Amino acid sequence: NWTATTLAANRGYEFYYQGLGTGPSHFYGASGFRDRPSGALRSVGFYGNSWSSNASASDAHVSYLYFNTANINPLFINARAFGFPVRCVKE
Repeated sequence: NWTATTLAANRGYEFYYQGLGTGPSHFYGASGFRDRPSGALRSVGFYGNSWSSNASASDAHVSYLYFNTANINPLFINARAFGFPVRCVKE
């Protein structure tokens, strides 16, 4: 269970894991992505992507986290040529 709230001023989403505005949460910036064919920035402030540390079965593709206010998918797969950010996590 998760609930996302848009934080327009911060250009991202605060994800709450126990209900809207309660319990633990994490902020993810809605940084959009750099388009593979054109190199242009796309969808900044609307949705976000973040590369995963897990590679896919194909050498040309990799898993990534995709999210917006309605959906979250931690295992989308796309070409490595797209410019998604990397979210640093302390191990």
